[in-house]
Amino acid sequence: MIILDDGHLSRQDFWDQVSLILNLDHNVKQIDTHDFLSQQIHQRNDTLFVNLSYLLSQLSQFDDYYAMAKTYTGVFYFVKDDLSSELLQFLESSLTLSLKNTIAIYKWPLNKMDEINFHSQLNFLNKIFEDQFYMQKQLVNMDNEIETLLNEAKNEMDKLKKLHRKTVPMRHEKIKGLDFLLKFQVGDGVLVEYFDLVATHDRVYEVIFSTSSYLLSSTFIQVLNRHKNQFDPHVFLTELKSVLHNENSSVSEDDFSYLIVEINPSSLTSRLITNKKWTIFRQNVDQFLPVVDDHFTLQRGEKVIVFSEGFYQNWESSLTNIQLKTFLNSSRLHEQVGKDLMTELFFQMNEGLQTNTLKKDSTIIMLEVNRYGIYEV
Repeated sequence: MIILDDGHLSRQDFWDQVSLILNLDHNVKQIDTHDFLSQQIHQRNDTLFVNLSYLLSQLSQFDDYYAMAKTYTGVFYFVKDDLSSELLQFLESSLTLSLKNTIAIYKWPLNKMDEINFHSQLNFLNKIFEDQFYMQKQLVNMDNEIETLLNEAKNEMDKLKKLHRKTVPMRHEKIKGLDFLLKFQVGDGVLVEYFDLVATHDRVYEVIFSTSSYLLSSTFIQVLNRHKNQFDPHVFLTELKSVLHNENSSVSEDDFSYLIVEINPSSLTSRLITNKKWTIFRQNVDQFLPVVDDHFTLQRGEKVIVFSEGFYQNWESSLTNIQLKTFLNSSRLHEQVGKDLMTELFFQMNEGLQTNTLKKDSTIIMLEVNRYGIYEV
């Protein structure tokens, strides 16, 4: 509790009377206007007692006083007993309008009736302080419990992710002389990745989708499932964009990325349909080179590797200090094929991590053309 006074109230045994009224021994401090206005501005669970006669003599500092007085839970004002009732009523209405935390204005010394009212009001404030302290304590305990639960959940999730990384096998599919290998690793971030293969009577499609929204990912999967039986990239993308816009008009193509690799398994002619740049490499003889054209023709025995946005971001943020192209063409991978090649890529990325888990979901899709297949020439 703070007494704002030049010593006038204290000399009249102000706090002795307050202590007798409450029968309590409170920690009280008396300060003048200079020390009062020098305090930091922050909310205080405290009571302020003001010698109004003293404060009125400091009118030049009244605006600053308002700003500081608002930080206290409750404010009591005391004036000399010789102040007129009219002036007292005016001050009370003025202060109450200016400061909502004004409790009352009393003439000093207190008469018996004012003592009773003052006692009741202080007890009420003390009860508020006790309740606030209790709530703060409960919130701290709750915060500690929540933090403990979150840490436990994170530890369990880390265990699951490690188990997923070690035990979940690669997806392997053969379609019309084309071998597809997919390996996926879950990450901590909000980037969601989805991959699927769609085959029609004369085409094979790799369909990849990446977004930071679970809702957009769910919509993508629903639309794709409706088009699988008669897949046409243009029709599929038109409906996808329409549905996404209808569900949320603020959605734009900056919120998601897609890649459709269309392959003719007879002629091996291929094209890329995408709204953003993806990291794709082709193995030309014994060297991996970036794919720069949207249209290209595959060769027998050739490999094409698509790295998802998440994989590339994880690789770039890891401590490998090796460019992806350089690593693909290193002697370490020269003899690696199929599953071994993909395993080595994920191993190298995980080796460079600063934590036990990835920042983003990561996907690699590898296409390998059967060198003994029958194709159009």
